[in-house]
Amino acid sequence: MEALREHLDELREHCHDVHWLAAHADRLYTTLEVALNSPPQVNDAIEGLIAISPYMLTRSDHKRWSALLVDALVNAQLLQDDEVQAHIWAQMGEGYYVAGRHSESRLAFETALERAGQGRTREMILAAYIGFIKLQSLRPDAGFNTTFVQEALNLARQLGNTTLQARLYSALTFVFTRRQETQAAIGYGQTAYACWRQIGNRLEMARAAFMLADAYRLVGNLVQADQFLETAASLFTRVEYASSYYLVTYETGVLYLHQQEFISARQWLMLALQEAIKLEHPHYIALAHHSLGIAQIELKRFSEAEKSLREALAIWAKLDHKHHHAYVFHALGYLEGRRGYPQKALLYLNMALKKCYEAPEMDARQTLERLIRETIAELHEMT
Repeated sequence: MEALREHLDELREHCHDVHWLAAHADRLYTTLEVALNSPPQVNDAIEGLIAISPYMLTRSDHKRWSALLVDALVNAQLLQDDEVQAHIWAQMGEGYYVAGRHSESRLAFETALERAGQGRTREMILAAYIGFIKLQSLRPDAGFNTTFVQEALNLARQLGNTTLQARLYSALTFVFTRRQETQAAIGYGQTAYACWRQIGNRLEMARAAFMLADAYRLVGNLVQADQFLETAASLFTRVEYASSYYLVTYETGVLYLHQQEFISARQWLMLALQEAIKLEHPHYIALAHHSLGIAQIELKRFSEAEKSLREALAIWAKLDHKHHHAYVFHALGYLEGRRGYPQKALLYLNMALKKCYEAPEMDARQTLERLIRETIAELHEMT
């Protein structure tokens, strides 16, 4: 018991030192697992787990830490502490988000917001807001609007918590990039990167740099995109982050696609797909299949392309992601057009347009709708 107490005290002292946490992860897990079942140490164990979860949930072994949060939640419910429960639910939401489990993540963040409201904990209300914003990158919905964003920004300014502000800017960068509101994404991304640099958090700097690479690629500034991707890749080598290899290989492959270097794009995207499958992350797998399918079309590997695109289509249908679902229908239409079957291509493109109308209103939807209509017009000219 004395050793357990010493380990918990040591954890409290180093809970924000990611290098120390990485070096002692296994011992920390064992310590917290035991402490959560030792009544005199439960409160300190929950406090320690909440403190280190933002880092532990980014690691390759994040599933066991998510399971530990469930154990902590059971204890917090027995204690009837709304504030502690809000903290745990928010971290559980993050764990589900990391795994690409949208429905579970949404439920966890909703519960965190409810508990935070009961406990009048404004920091936790903001943490839940950030969670909801990040969820929009998994599946956009009509609930995301400027009012919601402004409420989160106002609360962040009122609290003056630099780390929470940085997390909010990062979340907004990711979501606005996915919505293709790229100028906003770049502005928030640059702010997020500067904040994380000031804090000294290399992992979050790497993630912000990666998001900026994505945003700059979407606006066609491939030089800036490549520079930020190199920065992200360099920073990722100095931290442990479960998704780092996938992110770098996928974005490199997509950059090669934009540069019309299709052989290199295919090679990198195949690596990204292999890594996504290892991570068991459905969104990553679908994105890799989709982009790989595009590269295969351009290389006239049509049978491979159809297989890749149908794999992506099945995942997006299961996840009810209407925007990406429409995007794959467009890609299948493009494939059939390249194959020389314009009528079949038009069938897929009309399906893409119909699915596009079901997606939430956003710049990404308008861009996709325009692309679909342009492709339809080109096919009509051919027939």
